[in-house]
Amino acid sequence: MDGTIIADASETLRALVEDGVRIAFPAATATLEPPNLAQPQANEIAVSVWLHMVERHPDLLNVPPRRVAVDRVERRPLPLRLHYLMTPLGADTLTRQRVLGMAMQTMHDNAFVEPGDLEQPLINARIRSLSIHLNSQSLEDLTRVWHALTRPYELSACYLVDVLPLPSMREDRAGPPVVEKRLEYAAVPSGGRS
Repeated sequence: MDGTIIADASETLRALVEDGVRIAFPAATATLEPPNLAQPQANEIAVSVWLHMVERHPDLLNVPPRRVAVDRVERRPLPLRLHYLMTPLGADTLTRQRVLGMAMQTMHDNAFVEPGDLEQPLINARIRSLSIHLNSQSLEDLTRVWHALTRPYELSACYLVDVLPLPSMREDRAGPPVVEKRLEYAAVPSGGRS
């Protein structure tokens, strides 16, 4: 298993956005390039779906390993959050707003990406779905991103793909089989006063 699932997740989002925007703008394209590099030609419409930050999901670091066979345990994946900046490019201001609206509507309608819309390598990596959220950012945070792009701020929206498990490249390890399941319980003493 290699680390290409980040790119596969990005390609899944790019394809979803392109298909959604093409409903109203048949010649529109979506690209994974940052908005400062993805400049369409005159009268062309594009949407930049740029992955600008990857972070570890702090709440899922200690998830127990998954048993894949009676005597095999899967190595824990690295849980990731992917942050995207979606920017409409080209055409006039009103058209860019319409394009962003179509792209956002597409992301909203596909907030839970089913296996039929996932790239095949994601399915091969046993990823069952992707969860997409509109991720509100402060104007200050957005300004920092645009400053890093050396461009003035433009109309854009931030999205979060939560959670993308990056599988380990190491082989599954041996794990002793579960021989006996035991359930124990006891009555909880009442805390009332006598």
